[in-house]
Parts: sequence; C-alpha cells; structure tokens
Amino acid sequence: MDRLFSSAMRSTSLIALVLAIGMGCTNNPPPDVVDGGGGDDGGSGDTGGPSGPDAGVDAHFNYVPHDAGYDDAGPAAAFTAPMETWTGITIEGSHCGNGSPMVVAVNLTNQSTDVVVYFQGGGACWDGGTCFGLHTATHIEDTLTAASVVAEAMTASETPFVLHRDDTGNPYRTASYVYIPYCTGDGHSGTTVTTLSYNGTDHQVHFEGARNSELVLERTLATVPTTTHVTLVGASGGGYGVLGNWWRAQAIFASARVDALSDSGLPLDVPAARWTVMQNAWGIDLPPGCDGCDSLGDALPFYARTMPLPHRFGLLAYIDDTVIPMFYAESSVHAGLVALEAPMNATTNQRYFYVNDHGHVVLGDDSQEAGTSGVSARQWVTQFATDDAAWASVGP
Repeated sequence: MDRLFSSAMRSTSLIALVLAIGMGCTNNPPPDVVDGGGGDDGGSGDTGGPSGPDAGVDAHFNYVPHDAGYDDAGPAAAFTAPMETWTGITIEGSHCGNGSPMVVAVNLTNQSTDVVVYFQGGGACWDGGTCFGLHTATHIEDTLTAASVVAEAMTASETPFVLHRDDTGNPYRTASYVYIPYCTGDGHSGTTVTTLSYNGTDHQVHFEGARNSELVLERTLATVPTTTHVTLVGASGGGYGVLGNWWRAQAIFASARVDALSDSGLPLDVPAARWTVMQNAWGIDLPPGCDGCDSLGDALPFYARTMPLPHRFGLLAYIDDTVIPMFYAESSVHAGLVALEAPMNATTNQRYFYVNDHGHVVLGDDSQEAGTSGVSARQWVTQFATDDAAWASVGP
C-alpha cells in the first residue's frame, strides 16, 4: 500500500454524502481516449515533487507525492487532449465501485496555467441496502465511458457556470478544467475494497475515491506543472470531495495555491452510529497533522491554519438543506450551519453564502441571493475567485 494512505488513516466524521444532482446529455461526444500512464516499471520509489514556497502549508504535511501507476512506477503521465475541447480519458490504476476504471473529462487550454478541478456529486452508500437496494449513490454499479462522462461534464444541470468557457462572466474561463465523475459512493474519499451483501448476493465494492483523486491530481500536475493556482469545486457529494481532498491537492501541488469551494457539501458532524458504519465501509483517510480531527467542525480550524492568505475556502448552502438530513439521519442541519458562522468569520479566508430557503445545490441557480445582501451566488463566487476585498459571509 502506498505511503500516503498507509500513513494518513484516521477516524473522523469528515464525510457524509448527498443525492445525485441532475444528469444530462449532449450530442456527438468524442470517443474514448486511453491514457498513457502505464503499469509499474520496477522503479524503487518516487523521486518526490518540488518543495513549495508555501511553508505555512507544507509544514503540516508529511507527504510524498505518488505516481499515476499507483505502485511507484515513475512520474505521472500528462493528459493528452485537444485544446478547449472536452475529452474523456481513462485513468489507469483507478477503480469505480464495480472495479472498472474511472474515466475523467478534461478541457485544457493554454490561455493560462490556472486549473479548476470539479468533483461530481451523487449521493453515498455504505452497505448492501443503500448501495444495491436503495441505490443512493450514482454510478456505483456503472462502467463509465468517455462519452458518458463528457456528456455529464458538458451538461448545464450538472456543472455550474465555472466550467463553461464560453460564459464571459465566468472568472475561471481561461483555466484548464478537470472533471472527476463520482462512481465510488464514498465522497471521493475512500481507500478500501470490501464485500457487501444484499438479498443473498455478494458484491465486491471499490470505495476508492481518495485513491482515484490522487491519481487524477498527479496527472493534472504533470499536465500543468507550472500552475500557481488550483481551485477545487464540487456540489453535493462533490462538495464533500472538496473537503476531503483539499489537503491532498495542496500536498501534490506543493508550489501552488489551492482554493476550495464546496456547494452543499456541509462540514457538519455525522451522528456517531451512522458515522461508524460509513468509516468502516470507506476507510476515509484524513489530513496528516490534523490530530484533533474527529469531527467536521475540527477540520475548519485546521484548514484555517494550513490555508494562510491568499488561500480561500468558500461554503455555499441552503440554510434548510433538504437532502443532507436524509444521509445524516437527522431532521435538520439548520442549527449546525448557524453554529459554523462564528468559526468561519473568525478567520480571514473562510466565508459562507447561505440561502434562506429550503433546497439543495445553490449553484443550480446562481442568480439567487443570500438574505438581503443583494449579492447573487454568481457574484459571490466571482468575488471568491478574483480575491475581491468585498468577499464576505452573507446570509440570514
């Protein structure tokens, strides 16, 4: 087992996932593109990555970058794709829930070295009943294709404006995009392979979202090695992918600033009984150095310490989220979100955008406002992205 995962396993309530956000389709997506990252070549180990100037971050991580072969094969292979065209690429060494390889969609550009990594949402499952009876996690039984993943990456109902290059109001329109589909049911944060039974049938399930994320992030670095600004974005279950993988991305992109934007991936504690089942199923690994991380609330101060300015963390949410309670086994998350306001506002680089309504996934309608601020979700994200001094917490 590689060094990252064998050294970083800890118990915490860092993740609970939510229902899938809408899927869609597009015409004539490109054919499958198989990546060039081969298997192990017998190398004795990683050579490591560049040490970054961000000592405020680096000091908290005991991390050795891993290669895309996943067993110390050598450096990760860069993505090869036409510029500014969505292209599906199979990630060798990755596994979706059914054991098939994961396919990502990339849309590269040479307009800048900025990168946006988007984590798809899609629920969660942790036992036979949730995975194969209730089907509460998207793609958990699916074999992905380049065509299907590209279609989802291009669908407006699934991806917010931040992935639409032709939107002149998109502050990320000159960045390269990497779209990570959700096919592991574990909030992109699991590290285990387990057998789950349902109605007398055994299913081997790969809860390997964290492993997959590492492979993709390593290949992204190989593709844009000079990047100085990476932004992680995710909605719903993908928002939890942002929370669970920020530290991993910052360690991999050691010389870059890594910002995090979570839409409806709420950093709230999961009830203990539910959390124990999730953690046992998924084997979530957590940030090295976060010794007090036995709850999501503990993660926010940790990120505040390890994300010094100009790094930013933004949280968008409906104050009365209608989906998260179903996975948290609670009737409301309202009080928990209110309790987050003070610790987030106590830092200089973490802010929230709360819509005073019932709903789920704020950027599904980026024109809506938080409270009486007069600031729309799109405006708030733009302030976040452009380091606008006016960026502030807003909501009821």
